[in-house]
Amino acid sequence: MNDAEFRLPRYVRPERYAVHLAPDLETWSFTGEESILLTLDRDVRRVELHALDLDITRAEAAVGRRRLPASVTYQPGRETAELRFAEPLPAGRATLRLEFRGTIGTGLRGLYRAEAGGRRYAFTQFEATDARRAFPCFDEPAFKARFDLSATVPADLVAISNGAPLREAPGAEPGTKTVTFATTPRMSTYLVALAVGALEPTATALARGGTPIRVWTVPGKTGMGGLALEAAVASLNRLERYFGVRYPYGKLDLLAVPDFEAGAMENSGAIFFRETALLCDPATASVAAQKRIALVVAHEIAHQWFGNLVTMQWWDDLWLNEAFATWIEFRTVGDWRPDWDIWVDFQQEKAAPFATDALASTRPIHAPVKSAAQASEMFDAITYEKGAAVLFMLEQYVGPQVFRAGVRQYIRDHREGNATANDLFAALEQASGTRVRAIARDWIEQPGFPLVRATARPAGTRPHLLLEQQRFFANPNLSAESTVLSAASEGNGAQHSALSAQRAIWRVPIVLRYADGRRPLVQRALLSTPRAELALETPRPPRWLYANAGGSGFYRVLHDPATLSGLTNDVGTVLDAAERVALIGNQWALARADYAGVDSFLSLLEGFRHEPHHAVVESIVDALASIDYYLVEPDDRPAWSALVEYLLAPQIEELGWQPAPGDDDGRRLRRAATLRALGRLARLPAVVGEARQGVERYWADANSVDPNLVDVFIAVAAQDGSPALFDQYLAHMREARTPQDETRHLFGLATFEDPVLVQQALDLSLTPAVKTQDVGPLLARLLGNPVGKHQAWNFIRVQWPAVEERLPPFMRRRLVAATVNLATAEARDEVAAFFAEHPVEGAERTLRQTLEQLDIVIGFRERAAPRLRDVLRKDYHQAMPGAGR
Repeated sequence: MNDAEFRLPRYVRPERYAVHLAPDLETWSFTGEESILLTLDRDVRRVELHALDLDITRAEAAVGRRRLPASVTYQPGRETAELRFAEPLPAGRATLRLEFRGTIGTGLRGLYRAEAGGRRYAFTQFEATDARRAFPCFDEPAFKARFDLSATVPADLVAISNGAPLREAPGAEPGTKTVTFATTPRMSTYLVALAVGALEPTATALARGGTPIRVWTVPGKTGMGGLALEAAVASLNRLERYFGVRYPYGKLDLLAVPDFEAGAMENSGAIFFRETALLCDPATASVAAQKRIALVVAHEIAHQWFGNLVTMQWWDDLWLNEAFATWIEFRTVGDWRPDWDIWVDFQQEKAAPFATDALASTRPIHAPVKSAAQASEMFDAITYEKGAAVLFMLEQYVGPQVFRAGVRQYIRDHREGNATANDLFAALEQASGTRVRAIARDWIEQPGFPLVRATARPAGTRPHLLLEQQRFFANPNLSAESTVLSAASEGNGAQHSALSAQRAIWRVPIVLRYADGRRPLVQRALLSTPRAELALETPRPPRWLYANAGGSGFYRVLHDPATLSGLTNDVGTVLDAAERVALIGNQWALARADYAGVDSFLSLLEGFRHEPHHAVVESIVDALASIDYYLVEPDDRPAWSALVEYLLAPQIEELGWQPAPGDDDGRRLRRAATLRALGRLARLPAVVGEARQGVERYWADANSVDPNLVDVFIAVAAQDGSPALFDQYLAHMREARTPQDETRHLFGLATFEDPVLVQQALDLSLTPAVKTQDVGPLLARLLGNPVGKHQAWNFIRVQWPAVEERLPPFMRRRLVAATVNLATAEARDEVAAFFAEHPVEGAERTLRQTLEQLDIVIGFRERAAPRLRDVLRKDYHQAMPGAGR
């Protein structure tokens, strides 16, 4: 189906909806009625609008005083209903009046059901294209309209929607009430919200501009909404200042939904969250959990302007919403909590988009969307994290104040309307006087990113830097030239794509940082050709040079050996924490792509043994975990354990095993990362024993263990845990007091390596004991279990009908992606064959990328495993201080 066949015609437009829904939680069904005020650009006999899994029981149009009945014909392939009239509706205004009914579904989309604490609830999730499952509508972002919403619900339950409740009146049926909500500003259908159930609010907090804010939870959990409420007030205040426009939706409700597929959904004025993304007990929640809540809250509130007030024209510009909200969540939280050093975390977030975008099967940030399934597939690392990284790069290039001026102009120009990426870039260009559109176009319309080679060259009176760019591929066997040759037999489309890859040139905003003597200098340049010479602003060769200052650029850097050596000789004092995270990610990517060896990467890590920043240690541990998972064979284990212990021994010697008085968050997080490596990778008996004792202490008194260590202890203790321990995890999952505690014990079940216990966890995934939202993540973790992954894969194939029934569409794609963990040629063929026979709708690109990643992993292991064994011949036990203890 092409784009024109999928989308509705533009000559019929909604102006205002009056929608009434009456959900029945006993029968899991609902009825509804609505009137839609339309503008018709011409006479029409047919009006087509979206409706899916709905039964429209009455349809008519009102034109003046005339009532024109309509027949209804459903178009399942287009997910629409066509209303046919005996005589034309004249151009101008008309009002559709519809009555309909449907089912409150199980798939966490549309108007769907949830249960918690023995109570029943109904919630909506409409993004991207599921409002059509709850009421007939023009379900595309550009069809913005005002909404008058009302709901008839049991009298003892709460109903929450986008607008503030205006009034409640007894319903037509005994024991019911009808709640009428305030009219919304113009907005898209995917932002409409309704929640029905036994919900309780926190006290109301007021933002600086007077907006009332509340957190809503199922009974008994409002005490865990304090951090989110504080973050919401802080975020709304800061975002009002940033945009220069008052918050537009009157009130702000934040709802903790007990079963929710995504992390959160930015419904106008009524944001819905997964419980772990909104609720916590700060006394027992890790710093990472608290950061996540603050970031997700800031992200969704940012959408109230960037996405809701101004909305993308079509789903091909989804990145405009999500990338901006992802970028500004870090700016907002960083301003509120500078102690969290959140921009260093932003560097860590780049790992996922870098990995995806280094594939030949990646896509541009801006990509065509021709169906509902394709719209849903756009919610990925390219849209969110790569888009955010590109915006950060542009902000650093034009300057933060200029960037904000452009954003403010964009919001003012398109308020309550729709816009495209080009509209934003035009505003930034006007504010900056820089050719932002041309620079941005390279990054959003081309797939991939460049590898920038930076080679120091003494020339004339000033030192120079030779800069060269080419597209970076994770597969060393794949170059742009080889892509062209292999595509020649695949038809003109593939050949054209490959030729584009060969010619791919970016306007790369380069920011250099180097030492002029002992004085650091920053120098900016725009690399817009394949090769350029840049004169440095210093008369003598710099003592060190880094070609991605602040880690602000979305590119990989290949420094010449002498320049890299100059960096790493004293990396702790030369580079800041964000740059060190970027450098480790950069060198690890170069090693996997065969620009360097795994031995040289491990040698680099020796310079970080005394690293003081937790995010850098976490990046090191993440890389070591990949080596552990993909390269280390059983016979290598003792030597590998010694190497991991050698690299991290100084950390534990400095930090100790237990928090000390005065430890800040950074030290606590460093300790957690170190013990994760020593317990999960090195499997040191002392750490395993400490983890088992730590879990027992935690169960006895949740405040007796540093919250940052609890997840580590639960995972380490489970690795060779007994059936009795498995049963204890399951019991604590069911009795958990906080969302984080429930999740950590549930996912702890996926870490047990005894095949009998792996099977128990797999069987559990298909029972009501595991919420719908958690089935996909649990199975994905079991596919990542180094001992149980093939057992999990066999289970998924045998039980596919039941697995597919339990998984919402987004989670099915995540499960396809998780098969990369199988990491053998045989499994690669099995994955390809299985999903060819059992295709997952909207996962076509995901499957291509997964198969490509499997090929890359298999090739990496063949190249790198022998070199790792050479490294492991060294006696690292003897290299450690206190060797022989």
